[in-house]
Amino acid sequence: MTCRQYSYIGGLLFILLYFCDARAYDFVDRSRGEVLYFNIVSSAERTCELTHGDAGEIYEGRSYTIPRCVRHHRHRYRVVAVGKEAFAGCSNLTNITFHSHITRIDSAAFSGCLSLSWLRLPSKLKEISSMAFFGCSSLSYVEIPASVDQIGEGAFSNCTGVVDITVNDKNRRYSDAKGSSCIIDTKTRSLIQGCSGTEIPSDITSVGAYAFAGCDQLRSINIPPRVTSVGHHAFTGCSSLVEASLSQQIQELSPYLFDGCTSLSELTLPVDITSVGDGTFKNCGKLTEINLYNGLESIGSQAFAGCSGLTVLTLPNYSLTEIGNGAFLGCSKLKEITIPENITSLAAHTFDSCSSLTEIHLPIRLQTIGPYCFYACGRLRTINLPEQLRHIGSCAFTNCRNLKNIRNDNVSPFPIDEDAFPPMVFDNATLTVPYNAVEAYQNAAVWSKFHKIEK
Repeated sequence: MTCRQYSYIGGLLFILLYFCDARAYDFVDRSRGEVLYFNIVSSAERTCELTHGDAGEIYEGRSYTIPRCVRHHRHRYRVVAVGKEAFAGCSNLTNITFHSHITRIDSAAFSGCLSLSWLRLPSKLKEISSMAFFGCSSLSYVEIPASVDQIGEGAFSNCTGVVDITVNDKNRRYSDAKGSSCIIDTKTRSLIQGCSGTEIPSDITSVGAYAFAGCDQLRSINIPPRVTSVGHHAFTGCSSLVEASLSQQIQELSPYLFDGCTSLSELTLPVDITSVGDGTFKNCGKLTEINLYNGLESIGSQAFAGCSGLTVLTLPNYSLTEIGNGAFLGCSKLKEITIPENITSLAAHTFDSCSSLTEIHLPIRLQTIGPYCFYACGRLRTINLPEQLRHIGSCAFTNCRNLKNIRNDNVSPFPIDEDAFPPMVFDNATLTVPYNAVEAYQNAAVWSKFHKIEK
């Protein structure tokens, strides 16, 4: 076997960077006509795990058989595991044969094995670690042996071809809920892995992180009423998902929950949501309307970024106190927004590239407008700056080429960055200030750059 350098591509970039630690191997075995690398697990017990070669190298063959034992320094070592990222990025690999005594498949061991189409897990396997088979897009079927008692987050996430999942009936920890094509943790009643053919059982109480990530044939999902939580990235990359209905028991929408669900257009949300996580609806370009209810306290960074079809957004007026960076970045069809009254700061890029935004209502308690907050809001014509505002950040209104009227209710000029407004706004817009403050603004740093200051 030869090894070659490989590059990080597409959705695998994060996984390979995250897990790759460039560790050295302990010894090499060439006795079977192919080069295999190993790390010693226990010298006393004479056990080892199969690993990868030098950093940045991969196994290049199409088929491998993991031996039961190998020799090193005249000692016989039992192979008990496939190590961390051992075959990561081996895009030529189509078949792997395990011996029955392998007990652990470590993190990202087979991540990015795009051609791996057949998989029979060893009969004494105990642990499948996180992201072990991430992105094995040619797999169509997964069977979990009776011996497995630990499955990590996203072990089979982004396996876009999987349409059926079964669990051996004798497994004491996991179940497939009588043929529902999923993996259920029977101790927690959590669905930890699903696929496009999954029928979610009615008695589960949670959906795990990455459970349906990359299921690009999934078209609708109905989260049963007993479910109280859905993990982060649970539906990330489900590009064919059109309809989603969430349990009313859910109070927090996890980070990146529907990130990249580019076809999602029908959404039923719980009424008692307290938070929307980072990137929850990022790049959901078909969503047109979002109504969020009183009780919502926070919206995370880029929560709705890239929702280019969003035209109606209703935010609760009293409970919401935090909106994260870039929360509505690129919502290019959003025309009007009212910021709730308890928001005191608008973070960087909050409404960046909301190119259709014509009307924005700022709350009276607002104190800070962050950098690039309204960058490239090209149709915004008027902005009223509330009396308690104390700072406007860099490029906050850059490329707001039609901004013609700025009303500032502050009697005393407050600091703004030199480039908070673009030159065309300084030249063409009218700044309206309190009747007794005109002179103060005409002499204030940056504010004095406005050619038209009126009372």
